[in-house]
Amino acid sequence: MKAEYSFHHIGILTPSIKEAIRLYVATFHYAETSTVIAIPTPGILVSSLEREGSPRIELIEPTDKESPLGKRALSGTGGYHLGWSVPDLKSAQVDLEENGFHGMAPFTSSLWENSRCLFMVGPNQELIEFIENPAESSINQTS
Repeated sequence: MKAEYSFHHIGILTPSIKEAIRLYVATFHYAETSTVIAIPTPGILVSSLEREGSPRIELIEPTDKESPLGKRALSGTGGYHLGWSVPDLKSAQVDLEENGFHGMAPFTSSLWENSRCLFMVGPNQELIEFIENPAESSINQTS
């Protein structure tokens, strides 16, 4: 059975989460929908922003500026990953592995209401986060 996918968010890497929040709120009229959350492993601060009719945004600030992720944030590379919502993380993982993706260990995300999540790297080296949401409708597009 093919897994179902629906778009969830865009992940943006930033050297300063507070500055990025200020920018998106003041310039693009987004609203902060979470407090800034510290996630010790892998050493990041995260926050989510939403605006009606626009994609949800996850802002990510590495806490260690010398780490590979920290150096990437300082280099000015903002786009980091796309997030997709799936009703069943395991079936999505099997489907994606059959299509050339490889994954990291699943984890629970405090930013996304303690949902089970999984990062996978695609055949073109794209980084995609999958967020399990069992309530997802069966009318979503499939990939």
